[in-house]
Amino acid sequence: MIEVKLHDIGEGMTQADILTFFVKKGDKVKPDEPLVEVQTDKMTAEIPAPYAGVIKEILVKEGETIPVGTTLFILEAESAGKETKTSPKPTHTNTSTESVDSRSEHQPQQR
Repeated sequence: MIEVKLHDIGEGMTQADILTFFVKKGDKVKPDEPLVEVQTDKMTAEIPAPYAGVIKEILVKEGETIPVGTTLFILEAESAGKETKTSPKPTHTNTSTESVDSRSEHQPQQR
């Protein structure tokens, strides 16, 4: 079992607010798949899955303010025979540009 924690995502942050979960208990996730969106006083960021696996537990609630180092999820990683480790770098979004269309990666490309 892997503990997915809120790590320091920069700007000297000490805590973050839990905004939105993108997964629920029992969901299968892929490496780098966004799990949760958090907000600090300076930015909004998505915390990605560090490994492929299954979400076994969600330990925080939406709207909660938590300190850096708090465990967010318990993840049961896929078998060690597969290469599942990824860099746990968050995706940053400046809070002043929250309306930027992040859905563009899911839209069909124009020809």
